Amino acid sequence: MAMRFHSALRMSLPAAVFLAASMQAAQPQTAPAANALTGAQKQRLQAIEAGAGAKDDQFSRSMRELAKAFDRNILSPKPSAETDENLTNEIAGNVAQAVRMRMAVVRDMVKVLTPEQKNALLVELAKPDTNPDLAELIGKMFGSQQ
Repeated sequence: MAMRFHSALRMSLPAAVFLAASMQAAQPQTAPAANALTGAQKQRLQAIEAGAGAKDDQFSRSMRELAKAFDRNILSPKPSAETDENLTNEIAGNVAQAVRMRMAVVRDMVKVLTPEQKNALLVELAKPDTNPDLAELIGKMFGSQQ
């Protein structure tokens, strides 16, 4: 049972790390002129990204501390089942909250785009090797990330 839990935790942590890493700056690519971001759009997207980055830093620190507490508990001579359960619930809750925050960021970013820019993203998403992370794709296609 503990081994399955630990495996599940380790599977959740990479997901959390992925969420955190996906907020990192992408290499900008040139967007067609018709779909280029305006200065105001770039400012709004950068503000959204900056706000998300601050939340991401807080999430990363929290997850590191929870993971350490979990590890200390299971490595102790007498691991506490209650502590294990509490940390499991807290980690799972944090991961779920991070996913909700990430989705909110993507929604906010998409609201900044014109219908033509959204269509350009849809065309790009239809390609088989395209990363489905819209925040990253917006940065790559339109150069919104610094």
